[in-house]
Amino acid sequence: MVSSLQKRLAEKDITLEVDLSVRNLLTEEGYDPVYGARPLRRAVMRLLEDTLAQECLSTPLYPYTKLKVTRKELERTPWGVTYSNDVDVEIDYSNVDPELIKAKEQENSNENEESALSVTD
Repeated sequence: MVSSLQKRLAEKDITLEVDLSVRNLLTEEGYDPVYGARPLRRAVMRLLEDTLAQECLSTPLYPYTKLKVTRKELERTPWGVTYSNDVDVEIDYSNVDPELIKAKEQENSNENEESALSVTD
C-alpha cells in the first residue's frame, strides 16, 4: 500500500520516503486478524494519505520534491525512543529547479496583487 502511493507520486517526479517508525505504526494500527487488510488500508489513508494531502494543500509541490514522513518523537532516552501516534511530513526542495520555485512565487505574487486591486475597486 505504501509502495503504490510511492509509485503514484513518482509519476509526478516526487519522491516519498517513509521512515521505519512510520511503517511500524502502520503495522500496529492496521493489524487485525479478524478483518484482514481493511484496517491497514484505513491506517495508510488516515496516517499517510490524509497527512500528505493536508501538507500538499498548504505547500506547493514541484518535480523532484522529496517528501519524508517521520513519526513524532515524544522522548529520547539511552534505552530508545518513545513515539507518538502522529506523523510529520518534511518537504525537501533541494533537488527542485530554483527557476520553478521562483516562477511559482512570482505567479502567486501577481495573483495576490490582482485580488487586492479587485477588492479596492
